[in-house]
Amino acid sequence: MGSGYFSILYEKDDPFVSQSKKYYGLSDEDGRININSLDGKTAGVLRELIVLNGFSREDANIIAYSIVDWIDPDSRITAEPYGAEDDYYSGLDRPYHCKNLFFDSKEELFLIRGMTTEIYNAVKEHITVFPKKGGFLVNFDTAPEEVLKAIARAAGGASNTEISDADSAVEKLVNYRKGDDGEEATSDDRIYDVNMLALNAKEKAVLRSVSRYRSKRSQYIRVNVFGTEENSNIRSNINAIISRKDLSLVYWNRT
Repeated sequence: MGSGYFSILYEKDDPFVSQSKKYYGLSDEDGRININSLDGKTAGVLRELIVLNGFSREDANIIAYSIVDWIDPDSRITAEPYGAEDDYYSGLDRPYHCKNLFFDSKEELFLIRGMTTEIYNAVKEHITVFPKKGGFLVNFDTAPEEVLKAIARAAGGASNTEISDADSAVEKLVNYRKGDDGEEATSDDRIYDVNMLALNAKEKAVLRSVSRYRSKRSQYIRVNVFGTEENSNIRSNINAIISRKDLSLVYWNRT
């Protein structure tokens, strides 16, 4: 960058706000919700993520099922009255076709029925479009609490449990993961082990129900580089995603 400095880190807030929490190093892309893997059975996970951020269940259902319709190959609406196919998009003031293919980027969500800037900004750090093939899987060892709660809440009906059971199970999981110091991303962090958690019967049912969505090995790593040119004080952010399989660059963006 010439005369200046940079950091490789990830944050939960604006990276240039000094009070925000900084984690130096790389972040796991597989700890996010892969919108390219959603179907009629797992759309509820994204719905719950949106609801967790304070938006209505109605709006969340519209977006979640519209995503499923956007990527599936058919022209049938997945879940009436939610979802959207060509009939909806062709009726807009500026019409376009339903893609019926995978998302190439998260920003493509702005084409989805019901998506707003507020909702996108609330969930964008918790979603990914990688990998573009395969079923719905999330790395429970790296996923943030919000993502795990969305997964657990979506499984509540199947496990005959309540939202409070889902939330408490996830909170125990995350606290165990942090290790004895109670801090994330430190040397004493633990790998999630359901047998080491003090769970009641309903909490066990929740984690048993979501276990099929657990990935134990991550495929993609996110790199965020924040740099500042010393003389002009111009700041840049390079955001990249790398495949662990062959170290290929699958996404790159500079702002």
